[in-house]
Amino acid sequence: LAEMVVPAAVDLLKRTRARLTLIHIIECAPPAAIHGDRHLRTVAEAESYLNDIRTRCFGDFQQVQLHVHSEAVGDLAASLADHAQEFYPDLIVMCSHGEVGWRDWWSGSVAQQVLGLQKIPVLVLRSSAQGKVNYPFKRVLLPLDAHPEHEDALPIAREFVQLAWCPTQLCMVVPTPQTLSGPNAMRRSMFPTSTEAILEDMVLSGTAYLKKTAVPMVAAGVKVTACILRGDPAEAISGLILRDQVDLTILGTHGKSGFNAFFEGSMSQKLISRTQTSVLLIPVGTGPDHLPTPREEPDGFPCPTP
Repeated sequence: LAEMVVPAAVDLLKRTRARLTLIHIIECAPPAAIHGDRHLRTVAEAESYLNDIRTRCFGDFQQVQLHVHSEAVGDLAASLADHAQEFYPDLIVMCSHGEVGWRDWWSGSVAQQVLGLQKIPVLVLRSSAQGKVNYPFKRVLLPLDAHPEHEDALPIAREFVQLAWCPTQLCMVVPTPQTLSGPNAMRRSMFPTSTEAILEDMVLSGTAYLKKTAVPMVAAGVKVTACILRGDPAEAISGLILRDQVDLTILGTHGKSGFNAFFEGSMSQKLISRTQTSVLLIPVGTGPDHLPTPREEPDGFPCPTP
């Protein structure tokens, strides 16, 4: 299952000439099998396996390195977050089995936990019922809300869209009077006419915002479309993903997972649970001022500036 990310990793290496680290973390008291496959339980097994993957899948790529974390850990997400600080990657790529059960709602997926522990984007490739990952991406969706706090995610989203080089749809959701909740629902009942006018104004301003956001993408040669959706955000975006068979959804997120995400209305948690789209999760606050300071690698080759 984890190997489903390999074609995407190979393609990203070709497009970016980046360096790649294949990592395996030894778990405490690991089961004999995981997802129906033999579980790697020793350092020797893990090293042999990663060497085989590098030889079999990456061929002549010289920028592929291996790392086995030999000290057994009980918290995979925390260990991955620690390694992210050690290796300073621009992106973490992993696969999800696509099933969301009570355990996912309780603690969140490993990807979401990792995102909550550090400020590095996570690309989660999700397998379909046929056991395949849709890659290369054929259609990307970038939901936006014009919130200033989420603007930090836009440069990374634009860069990845240019990298993926596939049609991209921008969307924004404006509630209908019936889908307003909390204090807004109370205002709707007290001032129905002014509420309707405010929502219509949001449609106009949202349209202008989407057009402005699309300009640099179009200038870079990306095929971009945009639309305003009406209704509940999670339902509207999920419906668009399913209808247009979106391969990848790019989301700015606060990195909350599990019950925290459920009670605080995490869009990423809702979309992951309702669709099979792969997701690029970009933590809010991912700008040059929020990333670790570049450091020298042991070989003297400096890490790229964020």
